[in-house]
Amino acid sequence: MGIAAVSSHAVSKKHLTAVSIVQSASQTNICAFFGAGPNLPCSMTATTTSECVSTVPSTSAESVPAKPVAVAPDGKASLNWFLVKKCVAKAEVVWCLNTIATHGSFRSAAASAALFPIMFPTCDVANKLQLGKDKVGYTICYGIAPYFRNRLLSKLHSVPHVVVAFDESLNKIAQKEQMDVLIRFWDPADDVVKTRYLTSCFLGHTRAEDLAAAFKKATENIEPAKILQLSMDGPNVNLKLLKSLKQEFSASDGNQNIVDIGSCGLHVVSGAFKTGHNVTKWNTVVFLRSLYNLFKNVPARRADYVNFTRSILFPLKFCSVRWLENGKALARALQVLPNVVKYVEHVKKEKKLPACGSYAHVETAVKDEMLPVKLAFMLSVSEELEPFLAEFQTEKPMLPFLATALDGLLRSLLGRIVLKEKLDAAGTFSKLIKIDLENPNNIIDIAAFDIGLAAKSELRKITKPSHTAVVSVKKECILFIKACSAKIIERSPLKYKLTRGASCLNPAVCAASVEAGQKQLNIALEVLIEHGRLTGLQGERASRSYVQVCSNSTAQVRLRKFDRARERLEKLWVELCASSHEELLLFVKIVLCLSHGNSSVERGFSVNKECLVENMKEEESLVAQRLVYDEVSAAGGVAEVDVTDKMIDMVRSSNIKWKEDLERKKKERLDVLDAERKKKRTAALVKELESKKQKLMEDAQLQVSMLQQEIESLKQ
Repeated sequence: MGIAAVSSHAVSKKHLTAVSIVQSASQTNICAFFGAGPNLPCSMTATTTSECVSTVPSTSAESVPAKPVAVAPDGKASLNWFLVKKCVAKAEVVWCLNTIATHGSFRSAAASAALFPIMFPTCDVANKLQLGKDKVGYTICYGIAPYFRNRLLSKLHSVPHVVVAFDESLNKIAQKEQMDVLIRFWDPADDVVKTRYLTSCFLGHTRAEDLAAAFKKATENIEPAKILQLSMDGPNVNLKLLKSLKQEFSASDGNQNIVDIGSCGLHVVSGAFKTGHNVTKWNTVVFLRSLYNLFKNVPARRADYVNFTRSILFPLKFCSVRWLENGKALARALQVLPNVVKYVEHVKKEKKLPACGSYAHVETAVKDEMLPVKLAFMLSVSEELEPFLAEFQTEKPMLPFLATALDGLLRSLLGRIVLKEKLDAAGTFSKLIKIDLENPNNIIDIAAFDIGLAAKSELRKITKPSHTAVVSVKKECILFIKACSAKIIERSPLKYKLTRGASCLNPAVCAASVEAGQKQLNIALEVLIEHGRLTGLQGERASRSYVQVCSNSTAQVRLRKFDRARERLEKLWVELCASSHEELLLFVKIVLCLSHGNSSVERGFSVNKECLVENMKEEESLVAQRLVYDEVSAAGGVAEVDVTDKMIDMVRSSNIKWKEDLERKKKERLDVLDAERKKKRTAALVKELESKKQKLMEDAQLQVSMLQQEIESLKQ
């Protein structure tokens, strides 16, 4: 083609039309659509738009004479779609991510998306968004969730150790036990320990063999040798599961075994409070629940209560399985108790007794003059336990602090009932948990027992309390603390050497005494070498490196300044180890990956309830929503999620996968129906044959009877 042909084409109508379309498309302000929305920042949309437009070859407008051009609508629409289709795909993905992040239903997400063209009529992206209820569903379940899952599994493939955490809760929609499985691992990309949701299994029975089958299915993509620890609470069925998995993994790979540091320390401490209460036979839990339920959803009683007491302060809900709710409910009950007594007296006087079981429990409880003393004592114990529960409800590595925290908690409780000389003699973790609480020689006298300032204050408010009642309450308080402490000791992670040894990574221990830290380090190294997680040579090198690092004056200053409320422990040790202490860093990565509790799984139960607002009852839908929600939360919000080309490709293929899955499920349903019909036909045929058989037998019997009669007649 010569220069003349090019010049002629430059002024042709076809070329001018194409140039005009490109110019108008490049001026489209997609940011106007997303800039005002809370879910997608303008900067991200602007970047996306520039990416889309940059794919078109640039043509200088200055080289073309400015002439009015008639634009063909069909051609413009086609080309605009080509230019913005990637922007539209990203917008649809972001809106689906926002739906999960806000726990919206698929139907509401589709209804909101349908309003975008009305709200932003000049925006091409808004006009081309197509998000129906089904599309939102299959985009999330068959596009975004599989992308996040594949990315997680790819990351797990490259890490040497993982910790698997699991727990079960009732799924009220599916009417099954839902076992959530989470993975904890050291992410080399950020040099931090991360906890991620992996999947959920749905069970009818939760026997050990059922849990084992579900566990293997959930972790089928993880090499058994990589499983460092099972993080769980402490029912016997879980302990049986752990024992069976240890035996199985040991048989398959005898070199590497699962490390055990006991069940969840948070469950142990929370359960200890309940155990202490149950031993006393106080029934204050029944009283607290009844007190809340008495006024719950009953406006008439609430109005009477306000009228009789002139107070608008009502009881709070008490739930023994909520780790941080006990103290608030106890404090409020103690605060409103005088008003509750007034309320009971008034309803008795006016003969308007509430006809419910809750009132009967409350009326019986307030007759006990020692009730305020008991509540105050329980509140004091609760306030001793709750700081531990609050601090350790985190995904950050906290195992190095666990032994010291439990030791301090136990000493605080035992200091109220154990003789001082006995407690002082138990100077180490191992000696502390060996104190015999059933030996009267170790326990103080009832007269010397201090019930606490709050309980004493309530006791002084009682007019002439009987000596017998006071002694009885003190005795029961001692039983409370004894049972609570015994429960912590029985299931305590302090019984395990690795829990105690992990305290070598506690900056306070390292800063106080390098020798004491090295002693704890060697205990932990012995356990890891025994379980095949480190070699003996690696252990020796780690021990030498530990002394070198902790003896450094600069490191000592850094260790003393460490603030565990604001800083992450793994960042500190990565900084101290640098690149010259590889074996010590390997030890650090293993120990900090270990789970100190199951709070991450417990928090997931609340997320499950939020996800269940969606009407899709399929188990796959809930798992997909949990996967997406976990990734969005980990990223820091919808705006921080990187919508990659690979994610968009998977989203575009999600419709095909959804239809294939629908066909598969349809075929399965038809197969089930065919099997049922075949079973019914077989049953009907069997019934027919049985009927024929019965008729033949009856006819034969009749023939036999007739022949017998004929024989008898001949004999005569």
